[in-house]
Amino acid sequence: MTNLAEASWDTEGACELKQAAILLPGFRSACESLMPYAKLYYHATWSTKQREPLIDADRASLITRSVRDSCERMGVHCHAVGMVADHNHVAVSIPPKLAVADVIARLKGSSSHLVRNQSDGKPAFQWQAEYGVLTLTERALPRVVLYINNQAEHHGNGSTIAGLERFE
Repeated sequence: MTNLAEASWDTEGACELKQAAILLPGFRSACESLMPYAKLYYHATWSTKQREPLIDADRASLITRSVRDSCERMGVHCHAVGMVADHNHVAVSIPPKLAVADVIARLKGSSSHLVRNQSDGKPAFQWQAEYGVLTLTERALPRVVLYINNQAEHHGNGSTIAGLERFE
């Protein structure tokens, strides 16, 4: 039987091997397999160029699909996507290896590209250059997801949350 390494943590958090390991091919010691731990939650919002009301139901579907697909390809967890006629909201968990600005740029770029290529006869589509992004606590995440999922209702009855609507 192969004896695998046991790991412990000293007071500074450094991993120490208690005994030498004989490892099978493809296996790592307990210390080598440790991965960074992060819980990073973001709420981001951006608008159409000049806040033009360009997002109808068809475009909303395309934008949602594009954002979710792009997130999956980047290893970003998409908690929610919601929008009204002139802006979009997302709640995402972005791994520390990715820059928030790069993720937002990719989400905006891929969604506008898809909408432009599949909007026959509709007005030209473009996102505004600016965006807003906030960090969230794990405790706030469910409330923000609920808010994002109910964008039409919030904008229809005037119950928007000003801090979650900033993107300039």
